[in-house]
Amino acid sequence: MKYVLIILLILGMGLLNADLTYYPTTTLVEDFAASWCVTCLDAIAGIDVLHQHYNPSEMISIRYYTTSGDLSNPEVDARFDHYQVFGVPSVFFNGKFRVDGGGEDIANGNTYMTKIANYIHHGSPLKIDINGWNQQTGRITGSVIKVSPNQNVVEQNLHILLLEDNVLANATKVVRSIATYPITLGGVGSEQSFDHTFTINPLWQNANLWAAVFVQLDDDTILQTAHTKPLPQYNLRAAMNWDQQIVGGTNTNYLSQPFYFFNLGAAEDYMMRIVVDSAPENWYFNYCDEEGFCYPGSVSLPMNLTAGEARPYHLNLMIGNTGTAYFHWEVTSPNIGTYIIPFRYRTDDVSNEDETSLPLPMVLGRNYPNPFKTQTSFPLYSEKANSNATLQVFNIKGQLVKEIEYQNLAQGNNTISLSAGESLSSGVYLYRLKDLPQVPMRRMLITK
Repeated sequence: MKYVLIILLILGMGLLNADLTYYPTTTLVEDFAASWCVTCLDAIAGIDVLHQHYNPSEMISIRYYTTSGDLSNPEVDARFDHYQVFGVPSVFFNGKFRVDGGGEDIANGNTYMTKIANYIHHGSPLKIDINGWNQQTGRITGSVIKVSPNQNVVEQNLHILLLEDNVLANATKVVRSIATYPITLGGVGSEQSFDHTFTINPLWQNANLWAAVFVQLDDDTILQTAHTKPLPQYNLRAAMNWDQQIVGGTNTNYLSQPFYFFNLGAAEDYMMRIVVDSAPENWYFNYCDEEGFCYPGSVSLPMNLTAGEARPYHLNLMIGNTGTAYFHWEVTSPNIGTYIIPFRYRTDDVSNEDETSLPLPMVLGRNYPNPFKTQTSFPLYSEKANSNATLQVFNIKGQLVKEIEYQNLAQGNNTISLSAGESLSSGVYLYRLKDLPQVPMRRMLITK
């Protein structure tokens, strides 16, 4: 606790007037495909893995078809030319990260999970509001708002897309039409409205039509995306405009720039804390709010957010001797389960080569539902693709009663499940990952 109080005195009034200068990014995954392309099925499978891990607020995917009959059109072909896509499949993440071809690591999602990790907690300088969408008429209205003073948007491109789901067995999220407008935004708070009506082909299924809007710079960076797909009722997002992979000094205090929790859904009561997965001794992990109050990271504390509310925090780390620490911010609630924001701190005297020899930890979240009768699920974050993890279950006496190995995990977020079966009767159990015995065990309750 003394470390927390020291930083509290240092902060004083210094954190009171921090301004919100970014908004959570919705990642756009653009899939370039063709109906005759066999390996395009690998890309479809890999993108489906992303959709299993991330909700539509976090990412959305769209599909362009070339030389594919009614699935293709000149506007889509122009996107192929823009990105200079000459072979399919080719997948772009926010216009910048490109992955070509198929194969096992594409189909199982590992390669795509690595790329999307760059954006999931990234802050965008723009916010896009869609105010109206009519599937029958094809009209979409809304506005783009600039929230950051640090991003120039002068004569850039606002793209509005009409899409159709479930066109064929393996053809969904198909781009039917594209409209492009110039967009210029001045200072913070400047806004540009859009109002476009697509021509609806009578052969298209109106009930399957939806729209997406994104802003793209001349260097192809997509700053922000919005769409008309339904969003989760309870929707917590974390965003920051700094790197979660931190490199810093030894024997120092590290106070991060703010990162924000955004409640983009209904009002919710959360519990939060910092969980240390692995770290050298004499390192301490705390955090501070914008009012200048600091808290011990290991203590689970409430965070109450009304609908639309955003709240900032700062990492407050006491770094001792040389080394690397893996830790994560864990937020839980009955409605979202467990939400994890991973971090790493590496002292600047540890090289990347040294780091690769260190064990890359897993982050195991709280199971949901809990209590449960027959089956429960756990969010599992992996720093490394194709890794394995072993879940251990103990009875209340501390005796190991079940051990399950999960193989070929994707890099980033995974979901694993546990079946009570006949081996686990009603009662209280403890669980942990076998390779991280230093992390405190958690409780779960089986009620058959």
